[in-house]
Amino acid sequence: MKSLSIVVPCYNEEECLGTLHERLSAAALTTVGDDYEIVLLYWVAPGAEIFRISWKPDQNGEPNRFNPSRFQDSALWEVIQRAEQDFSSAERAGLYQQAEWKIVDEAPVIGFTVLDVTLATSPNLKDVWLDHGSVGEPVFYDAHFDERK
Repeated sequence: MKSLSIVVPCYNEEECLGTLHERLSAAALTTVGDDYEIVLLYWVAPGAEIFRISWKPDQNGEPNRFNPSRFQDSALWEVIQRAEQDFSSAERAGLYQQAEWKIVDEAPVIGFTVLDVTLATSPNLKDVWLDHGSVGEPVFYDAHFDERK
């Protein structure tokens, strides 16, 4: 087990992964030497909701608890909102890449967090599980009802 694991949620960022990896590696080497790992997790949802979740600025004095970096950038938030409202896949991907570059270039800290997920199901619903490879979303493809109680 490494003393530092850096987990990076990714979405359409092939162009900036090299720069991000270089910067993270340099920071990790300075901090813990060679005892680190960088894990890229691809966001597989149909949209890039991770941006809205992780980079939404505080609203009305209420902190965004999923933004542990505390990076509060109104221009970044504007780009994310424009991307969410754009119906063109190419335009949306371009806006998300713009947001990624802004994060890589300007965020003093990139905070990572695990989303807490609680799943309540009927006792006779079987084989529903939480995916540990992304954000712990429920997985239903093996789900079935067991008539026994």
